[in-house]
Amino acid sequence: MSWKACGWAKSQRLGSPSAKAILLCLADSAPEPNFYCYASQATIASDSECSPRTVWEWLKRLEEWGLITRSRRVVEQSNRKKARKGGAREADGFTLNLEVCVTDGAERLRSEKNGASVSPDADVLLANIANRSEPSYSQSEHVLIATSDAPTRNHCDTYKEEPFIEPYKRTSQGAREGAHARETDRISDKEKEGEKSLDRAFWKLIRDWPDLGGMPKVQHKAAFLDLSPEDRVAAAANRDRWLAHLRKIGRTYTPAPSKYFGEKLWQDLPPIPDSAAAAAPLAAPFGKRWTAELLGILLSGPVSPLPRPTAFIAGLIAKGDEMGERERRAHVARHGYPSAKAMLDAADDRRGWPVGDAVDPLGADMVPVMVESPEFEVWRAEFEQRGWPWLPSLGTQPVVYFPKGGPDGLAQFASKAANMGLVGAPKSEAAA
Repeated sequence: MSWKACGWAKSQRLGSPSAKAILLCLADSAPEPNFYCYASQATIASDSECSPRTVWEWLKRLEEWGLITRSRRVVEQSNRKKARKGGAREADGFTLNLEVCVTDGAERLRSEKNGASVSPDADVLLANIANRSEPSYSQSEHVLIATSDAPTRNHCDTYKEEPFIEPYKRTSQGAREGAHARETDRISDKEKEGEKSLDRAFWKLIRDWPDLGGMPKVQHKAAFLDLSPEDRVAAAANRDRWLAHLRKIGRTYTPAPSKYFGEKLWQDLPPIPDSAAAAAPLAAPFGKRWTAELLGILLSGPVSPLPRPTAFIAGLIAKGDEMGERERRAHVARHGYPSAKAMLDAADDRRGWPVGDAVDPLGADMVPVMVESPEFEVWRAEFEQRGWPWLPSLGTQPVVYFPKGGPDGLAQFASKAANMGLVGAPKSEAAA
């Protein structure tokens, strides 16, 4: 479609709405720069909502007035029978002559009406009745429009130009479906990304929730989304401290996440006392001081009592076989080290953790271990064997610091940490 051609067609004063509609249909199909198109008379009649007779008459007249140039399509002999199947005429080619402008279409129509017959474009005169100055007209006057040999002044008034209506353009089903999808999809890409971030934050917050198991999560997510952005941050930051507080006061069950979010239960926690640790500088995740702090927490052993596992997990643990032992250690890793889990969650978001200067001597005994190296996998197996929570996704992190000597060096590390008063008596099995 060419807007230039459509504007040119709109500017013509042809004296007939039907003529304007037909010319606009041609302009809508004639692209730049040649303004040339193929169109059958049946298609033009359908698009302009004119009768085939009117289309035939006006195409002839528009050609006579110089607005269009019509050319017959050349059909090969082998395709001639197919092209004229059913007696239909092959679509003509039309060229719009944009250098031609007609401003006296109504006068030309009047000059063509010599009393012999009425133009098939009778709607030219009917359209003017709406603008006649007389308050009303009789049925006999209406008939006179189509039969009189000498039209009156009102019958020959140039039709009043109506506001331009965008020509109808046929579209494929795929294009219509695509437009419908764009219309119904009212969420911007930025909003979609925000929804994904909220979804990740929610599942990260409840993935280890005690006693939740396979219960439906819809109501919990709705309560989470009802929170303000500040409350969502506070809920995530205080979750592990709140769970630890429940165990400390001897609570035997854990309220559902929807209750935690809806009643903002983290606000009932006792305030954190001012301490040197609170004002300690942040240690970068997976560095010497950070890993020394993490191992000090893990070597102190799990909190007690642990939340009850689900009935299914409890049944596996009760069997006492290899699978039951693995599930027992995994349950301890998920719920036995809330402070370590808080550190790991912060590291997962690439946030540092406050670590005091007291761990600096322990950091001097740490060595770098390449991620995914055999030594790294040995450390992963050691954490799993002890029931310790493992490190989060490391992304592009190249190395992680561990005590020198590998897992065998943990005994010396624990002894030194205990002498410094940083951990309690070390345990050979953290879940024991």
